[in-house]
Amino acid sequence: MNSKERRGGANRGQGRKRKDIDFKVATKLAKLFCTKSEIAFFFNVDEKTLLTRIKEQYGQTFSEWFYNATGSSRALLRMRMYEMAINGNTTMLIWLSKQYLGMSEKGMNSIQKAVPTINMVYSKV
Repeated sequence: MNSKERRGGANRGQGRKRKDIDFKVATKLAKLFCTKSEIAFFFNVDEKTLLTRIKEQYGQTFSEWFYNATGSSRALLRMRMYEMAINGNTTMLIWLSKQYLGMSEKGMNSIQKAVPTINMVYSKV
């Protein structure tokens, strides 16, 4: 095998060339809520390589890095969902009510369970 056929370089023992990751691009992908495997696929690296590079660059696990990278996107998404609900999107209003206010379409069951408790509280007053 001559030096042109070797991987990584002309000298023995150099190994495979390091695949670098552009973290500005990786952060943009994270803000689009791309998964770990999608980000790794984009850079043509193994997921383990992605995890290693994140640890080297930021000193964080993927989960920590992803949470920090997507913070503004999550806030923006919530803001847009709230605006949609307030501006008359009934589906969004119902969904947000279920998610954040604990409401459900089985409201009668929860109301029926709450009535005896309310009666007990008021009867003691």
